Amino acid sequence: MNPVLTVYLKTYRRPVVLRNAIESILMQDFDDYELVIHDDASGDETPDVVASYPDRRIRYIQAEQNIGGIYGDTEIVNRLQATCTTWLCVHVNDDDYYYKPDLFSTQVNLFREIEGLAMCLGGVAQKYNHYVPLYGGAVGTRSRYIGDDEDTVFIENVWPHGTMSGRQFLELYADEYPARNIVHGAAMFRSEFLTPDSFNREFAWQAGAALNCGMATKGGIYYIDEPCLINRVEIDCASFRGTQKMHFEQCLASISAGYAKVMHDPEMKRLRDRTALGVTQAYLGNKIANRQGYFRSYPVGDISHIMTPEITSVEFLAALAKHDISITEDQRKIIELSDLATGWDGMMNSVSKFYLLTAGERDH
Repeated sequence: MNPVLTVYLKTYRRPVVLRNAIESILMQDFDDYELVIHDDASGDETPDVVASYPDRRIRYIQAEQNIGGIYGDTEIVNRLQATCTTWLCVHVNDDDYYYKPDLFSTQVNLFREIEGLAMCLGGVAQKYNHYVPLYGGAVGTRSRYIGDDEDTVFIENVWPHGTMSGRQFLELYADEYPARNIVHGAAMFRSEFLTPDSFNREFAWQAGAALNCGMATKGGIYYIDEPCLINRVEIDCASFRGTQKMHFEQCLASISAGYAKVMHDPEMKRLRDRTALGVTQAYLGNKIANRQGYFRSYPVGDISHIMTPEITSVEFLAALAKHDISITEDQRKIIELSDLATGWDGMMNSVSKFYLLTAGERDH
């Protein structure tokens, strides 16, 4: 008989942290799962690490050539997902590890108890390799340290704890996309709802919105507001590769993919556009913050290289037009003026105006 759950673990040249990931999965109090480890042609001691865990639930796949470096993690997951035969599935990276030992059993039980549940999210804590000050997020959140070392931070109240309808989830997601685009190692999905366009090379490093929004258009969402998974934040992770222009364009593609099946509904298109405008506001803010040197002293180090060159107003508008994102004339003017804005107060005032205009679309 097939297991209830498939856990897909992607790894590439990280044999040390891979052990933490594997052990945190094997220590879960739920054992009716298959662990599929995809080694993306590491060419190191990764096979020996996997072989040191003689567990019947582990299936090891060693790629002949690197996939993720060329097409992104989404291509790996897409290929793995095509072979999925279980009711539920999880996708996790080798630099993540589970903090909540009963996460799988809790999530599986929630799927069994709640009719129409599409996705069950768990809270994710961010782990750095040094001390970091507590930082904020969406309105109403509170950050706290996990443990005593003050290098691992969890933000509470990113989502309301418990069950949300898909529509409630999408409204909240549109309000605070940057804060609520949670890393997916702690997310469990109903496998039948993951269609081929859930993972696409067009958003190779930005699959979050496609998954979040796509799931919410198909069913309800449950959020566990406690640290369930620890995500290591390092300067070589995908978020700090490429350019802001690349990430912005991939975010819009990811959002559009998530809403692709429901765009006939005017309310769904409105939500899609609001989410895209929230992303635009965030990237306008990054453009401004970089001019003030903010990203030279980021918690993981200097990441200002991904801000160069800046996203021009022409590139912003072209990306929005490509996905038929509706914007007002006032929003267009703010985007155009972002190329010329100088001084911290002046530039932040522009972003604030853009935010208020987007909030007005929400209340419309």
